[in-house]
Amino acid sequence: MPRNRLYRRNFWPTHAPILFPSLLLVFFLLCEVSPALQTLPRDWTTWGYDQEHSGWNRGESSLSKDNVTGLKLLWSTQLSTPRQAIVLSTLTAPLVVEGVSTAQGSRNLVFLLGANDTVFALDADTGKVFWQKSFVNAATPMWPATWLCSNTVNDTPVIDRQNGIIFLITSDGKLRALNLSDGADRMKPANMVEPFARAWSLNLIDNVVYTTSGRGCGQLPAVKGAKSPVVPGSVSAMDVSDLADPKLTRFYTSGTKYAGPWGRGGVTKGPDGTVITQTADGLYDPAAGDFGETVLKLAPKVTRLLDSFTPSNWQYLNAQDLDLGSASSDVFTFQNRTLIAVAG
Repeated sequence: MPRNRLYRRNFWPTHAPILFPSLLLVFFLLCEVSPALQTLPRDWTTWGYDQEHSGWNRGESSLSKDNVTGLKLLWSTQLSTPRQAIVLSTLTAPLVVEGVSTAQGSRNLVFLLGANDTVFALDADTGKVFWQKSFVNAATPMWPATWLCSNTVNDTPVIDRQNGIIFLITSDGKLRALNLSDGADRMKPANMVEPFARAWSLNLIDNVVYTTSGRGCGQLPAVKGAKSPVVPGSVSAMDVSDLADPKLTRFYTSGTKYAGPWGRGGVTKGPDGTVITQTADGLYDPAAGDFGETVLKLAPKVTRLLDSFTPSNWQYLNAQDLDLGSASSDVFTFQNRTLIAVAG
């Protein structure tokens, strides 16, 4: 039987930060697999595999409790992103696309974004860097770097397989669209969040790229005579159906740095293209636009709030620092119902 050339993804942790303290990227796979199983798509194109963050690769059909002991190391790669103690992600969670058409032929590629604004595309069969691209942020951070606001990128990119694009946000707050095959720009960089904002993983739903940001880490333009402005928590949506004219809409979850949307996975797709997110510690005062400790259901492109859930003990959660939004939500169907699972 031929050796499997397609990398397994579904044993990566999907509900916790993916950290690479030594920048040693390691991939495992089974020794062999039936050719019939290689016909199913196994692309891992967003954080948590799919728009609902299920973490379940439905194209994976070879791993089982009986053969998982056959996993072995095939390659490891040392990448150039330097380690820093305070960054939230030295490298983002890996994304994988099979059969990318390149000038060198079809390639299976692994994509990562480094904390130093460098995108890496690795050959999934050899571990070698196929292409990489770095971006320069000339702005000066407003706040000193800490583990709460590292002033580096944190967002796992998202891939549009149909159009051969990887979308990502760099530390200058700009959304970028690059060719999967060679990293070439596909659109002019578009302002999506504030520079140095703590933006979380991207999701692509119906030609709209979503991200969340909170904790007031970003940098707003200075206002003469005013105190340092604070960036409120928000969900941002960029319509990329026309790359020549991307359009941004935004929903604010509070008027302060508190009650921001948390969870490394960013937003989750709900029914009918809606968007689900959840917030951290903060006041719950809807009349004032503050939605602390709340699960939010937003209309497509986050144009308005459709529904919400706030636990009755939200004040206790605040007092004990038990953020409802610590982890990203999962959306799934069960017994004819659509359920949202949120962990604090």
